[in-house]
Amino acid sequence: MAAPLATVVYDVDRIAGHHCEHIRQSFRDQFCIKCYVSPSSKEESIEVREETVDPSDFNAYITSNTIDAVLVFSTSKKEGSLTAVVATCLERGCHVFTVTPEASEVGLFKNCFHVAKTKQAMLFCGNSRRYDTRLKRFRQMYRSGAVSMPQHVEVAAKGNHLGKHRDFVRDIDLLTWVLGEYPSRIQSKEGRSHLEYPSGITATITSEIPD
Repeated sequence: MAAPLATVVYDVDRIAGHHCEHIRQSFRDQFCIKCYVSPSSKEESIEVREETVDPSDFNAYITSNTIDAVLVFSTSKKEGSLTAVVATCLERGCHVFTVTPEASEVGLFKNCFHVAKTKQAMLFCGNSRRYDTRLKRFRQMYRSGAVSMPQHVEVAAKGNHLGKHRDFVRDIDLLTWVLGEYPSRIQSKEGRSHLEYPSGITATITSEIPD
């Protein structure tokens, strides 16, 4: 079995502190957290076992240390474009798992995929739902056959942000992760998206919780 990836958690918004323990417990065979990147000036107190590095020192850290992967949980643009962070990691040959694509222009983030291909690094977007223990348990039940294959799946998008790419990406990834297949067709109209899968399963992502 391959050794776990030496991993940095990049969390400018301090939204992933509660994920760290779960990653240690449930993904210890995949990720070995070496460093937690977050502003030291934040008032919130989040218990982190690993070394903590300020974002301003992030480039120096990954340059001077052997890092295999970076988990980017931040979504805010207050600290600058996350696209630059993703690009920097990829240029260093690190695999990147990011909550959402974050760029002012599609071309900027598209370039990150080009860098990833050139460096033979993985760039994985919209994976945050996978760290939810309840969803992970449901996926295990479905994959084991305890839950039979559905004809249709309803997903209620968080809040009223269906039109924003980042929530849409998360929900598509959730369905792909649970069902084990990519959608063959996607149609979106008026706050509702309809997905069709090769197996015949259909899914609907809506901004309202279904009855």
